[in-house]
Amino acid sequence: MAALGAGETLTKQSEQAVTFLASMPDVMSQMKIGRDGMRLQLDVPESELAKALPLVKWRDRVLRVRIEPEGN
Repeated sequence: MAALGAGETLTKQSEQAVTFLASMPDVMSQMKIGRDGMRLQLDVPESELAKALPLVKWRDRVLRVRIEPEGN
């Protein structure tokens, strides 16, 4: 998410955010670290799929990522 611009509200910015539950798959390739960065795989359960679908529209954008353990 970009910083708020003149005239933007927090509500408008949060409309462009998604929150869903996911886990990292139990495979060796869940995280790949190379010289140009890291690739992270997530498993999204069917019950959370609708919440995660906006990511498809954002494939060509840089995303700000915040991950926190569930239950904290």
